Amino acid sequence: MKLKHFALLLLPLSMALTANAETKPTDESEKNVISFSTEVTKDVDYDVMEVTLFVKEENKNLKELNQTINQKVNAALEVLKKQSAVEVKKNTRSTQVRYDSKGKQSGWIERADLVLESKDFVVLSQVISDLNDTFAITDVVQKLSKEAAVKFEDEMIKSALAQFQHKAQLIQTSLNAKGYEVVNLNLDSRNEMPYFDRRMMPVAKMNSFSSEAADEVNLDNNGKAELKASVSAQIKLLN
Repeated sequence: MKLKHFALLLLPLSMALTANAETKPTDESEKNVISFSTEVTKDVDYDVMEVTLFVKEENKNLKELNQTINQKVNAALEVLKKQSAVEVKKNTRSTQVRYDSKGKQSGWIERADLVLESKDFVVLSQVISDLNDTFAITDVVQKLSKEAAVKFEDEMIKSALAQFQHKAQLIQTSLNAKGYEVVNLNLDSRNEMPYFDRRMMPVAKMNSFSSEAADEVNLDNNGKAELKASVSAQIKLLN
């Protein structure tokens, strides 16, 4: 009686487990869903060059030092006014105390920096050559202008989407599906504003600050920016 009674108790439990296994739902939305990604890249020439020039002087008399720097900066600005293709992005000054070997103040040091920017590298080279006797080059940066970046971004987006469509069609054909529908699509075309690595240029003749002079400065556009656009997507194949 006890064994029979125990068997009868197990029977409903077994039936319940079987029923649960048979009624477990299947997520039809996950069937035939394929995830993939595509990426396109493009190397483009930098179209903007930024050059930093500086002049540096020392004097025991701060007023005379200021006058000397003012004369040199104003003369440079007069030269730059004649070239509309070159823009003065920054015009800064800095002054510091000069100390002797005993730590006592012995005078002043003043420096002026001009940051020039242009899309015309030939004109920019000529301007720098004209200022060669007074100013030295401390930095050169090649960049991609915002206008060019926007233009190339549009082209990259079109290319990335075309690549997505090509790959989706290839997957559909290879798996003998009748068609496909896009379940999810993410487009990434964010590029940090590209710039060419900063590099030191030959320093121009500046009294005691340079031993050699560059009579002519040639700025070449030898850098390229790499732009990227990518698509990550999920498609559902239709049978």
